[in-house]
Order: sequence, then structure tokens, then C-alpha cells
Amino acid sequence: MPTSVFELKMSLQNMGLTVTQWSGANPRSNNIFALQTKGHTTLVYAKESNSNPGFWGLTANRLSELRRSGYEWLAILLLGSHEKGYVLSAADVEHFISSSVFRLAGDGDHKVNERDLPKNTCFPSVSAETVLRVLNS
Repeated sequence: MPTSVFELKMSLQNMGLTVTQWSGANPRSNNIFALQTKGHTTLVYAKESNSNPGFWGLTANRLSELRRSGYEWLAILLLGSHEKGYVLSAADVEHFISSSVFRLAGDGDHKVNERDLPKNTCFPSVSAETVLRVLNS
């Protein structure tokens, strides 16, 4: 299982998928990349956590860039050395923000606590296959 954004990107590339830096991120970010599948571009916002339970920050400015992009996007929350992770569609992220599950903090991040995430978004292994399954659903 990939335990870092870099390893996730490598796993996707090893499956023959095209993974590129997304030029729409300003400033550029290694946490957002473009994934090409069958001529379709999906943006991936991937974050890592080394805490238990997991805790992430989704930056409000980055989310705004994703919304404006015109591309489908999803968020992948990786748990450091843990054997699981979460894959959230854009609709999931927007729902959790609008319902204040992901609260906006003073530092500009929407705070995501693992205990607040629904079980059906959890995967025992966030692999390239898992990402493709979510994209194709």
C-alpha cells in the first residue's frame, strides 16, 4: 500500500497511467496532481497523516482552485504507516464542509479528523486499483 503521496503517484504510473504535476495549483503543490485515464483528466488532492487517529488539513485555497478547474477531482487521505486510507469524491468533501464536519480553522485549512469520516470511504489499502475503482464508479 502506498504510504506517501510520492508512492501513490508511483503506483499509479506503474499501472501505466499518466500522472503529471497540475499546472493550475498556485503555488505548485506536490499534493495535487493530474491523473489521465482513457482521455479523461481527474485531479487528485492527496494528503498524508502520521497521527493515530488520522488528522489532515485540506487547504481552503487549494479546494477553491480545484472547484474552479473544471475537472473532476477527489481527495485521498493516506495514513502514514497505517494500513488504510480514505478516498473522498468532490461531492463528499463539499458535503462535509457545508455540514461543518470539516471545520475551517484560522490557518486556512479545513480540519479533517479520522473519527468523522464515514466507514464506506475507508479502504484497507489505498492502491492504484482502489483509485481506479472509485473513478469508475
